[in-house]
Amino acid sequence: MNVPFLPTARATLLRRALSLLTIVGTLSLTSSPARADEDVTCTLQRPIKVKVGGAFKPVDAGVKVKVKVRKADWSTVETPIGNGITATKVLEQQCKPLPPRPASAGADDVTPKPVKEKPPKVVKEKPPKVVKEKVAKAPKPPKPVKGKKGAPVVPVVPVVPVVDEAAPEVAAVTPTTATPPAPVVVEAAPVVEPAPVEAPRVDARAAISVAVHALDVGATDERLGVLTTAALRHEIAKRLGVHVIDLGHDVQQRLGAEGEARLAVCPDDACIANIASAVAADEVVIGTLRSTPGGHSLELRRLTALPLSTVTTYTGTAVDDEGTLRLTAAAADTLYAERLRRDGTEPGPSSDLVARLTPPPVPPVATIIVGSAAVVGLGVTAAALVVNQLQYAEGQALAKASSVSSPASGEQLVGIDNTVQTTFAVVVGAGIATAVLGIGAGVLAAFTDWGDLAGDPPAATPTSTTAAPVTVP
Repeated sequence: MNVPFLPTARATLLRRALSLLTIVGTLSLTSSPARADEDVTCTLQRPIKVKVGGAFKPVDAGVKVKVKVRKADWSTVETPIGNGITATKVLEQQCKPLPPRPASAGADDVTPKPVKEKPPKVVKEKPPKVVKEKVAKAPKPPKPVKGKKGAPVVPVVPVVPVVDEAAPEVAAVTPTTATPPAPVVVEAAPVVEPAPVEAPRVDARAAISVAVHALDVGATDERLGVLTTAALRHEIAKRLGVHVIDLGHDVQQRLGAEGEARLAVCPDDACIANIASAVAADEVVIGTLRSTPGGHSLELRRLTALPLSTVTTYTGTAVDDEGTLRLTAAAADTLYAERLRRDGTEPGPSSDLVARLTPPPVPPVATIIVGSAAVVGLGVTAAALVVNQLQYAEGQALAKASSVSSPASGEQLVGIDNTVQTTFAVVVGAGIATAVLGIGAGVLAAFTDWGDLAGDPPAATPTSTTAAPVTVP
């Protein structure tokens, strides 16, 4: 036996034993026992797609599929078209019966990733701020003051001590005084104050509707009552926030003849206020106008429509018709004292209402023209009447002669008859026109200023700056 050979043979034998152990270990590691979810046959309930040879191919329903390996995401299956892979989730839904996949299935394919721990963040501390102390700057020397209109500025001369050379032992200091600068005079511009602007008068109260009922005039002139009622409406309408309603007109327009009849026979204020509320009036003004030995008396009442209540009253007297119209301004001031008058309005009736009290006389020319037309109409009537009578007599004579001797022609008798009828119509028409013109001329003659025709100067109309006496309680 060769001794040197033994170590080499032992080494070779040892290497072979290690190789055999390595192969056995590898086989034991690579081969694992079959799982419960492998080599399971199931039937497809619906078609699925299987990736065979790098392409997805459909597998029809009812085909039996053998599951070779089932993992979490993909499963290896054996189908009639070949072995392939398909989604595990689709396979579990469409292939029956298929036992549930164990929780450990596919765990060997997943290699847990190491979790990297993040190092804690290092918070850097900011260094404290250094507050720099501000050093106060030396004040700047004052700027020289310029005089008015570029006047030169006198500089300030510093004080310099003066030493007398002749007397060195005693030094006399003589200060020099600088000339003060000339005072600067600044002329201020004149201040112009704006002219005061008068603010418009504003009444903050809510707007109201006021119905003014026609005044009860009794035996007084009805024309004066109508004009006084109109003047009262105008005066109340001058107040801010007041809308005036003509009660009679609005009742006729909204309630018709029935409402107008009810208003005409209203026995008291409550009835009138009830009708006023029906035409959307908040308040109503009711009053009376009476003739007195000294002139006229006006009494007014301001009432709320619903509920009925008296707000205020007014009583005044005047000596003439124009003074009665002017009472309405004082009445509006009393009845609606809490409301301001509108801007641009003045108290008192309008000139048109005053003029309607005393209409101007008729000029003589108008009366003469109407009278002349009546005279002409009378002449035409008389002439037509004469012609009518003559033609009628001629027709009667021809008819009588025809019955005794020679008969008259029919055309002649028809012409005479037509003339009689025409002249009779002219007599009737002209007579009626003449009568109307005659009556008109007579009425105009009563109001005609015949003095103007004679050339007499017109009578001076007295004017007064004061209104008629007014008595207000």
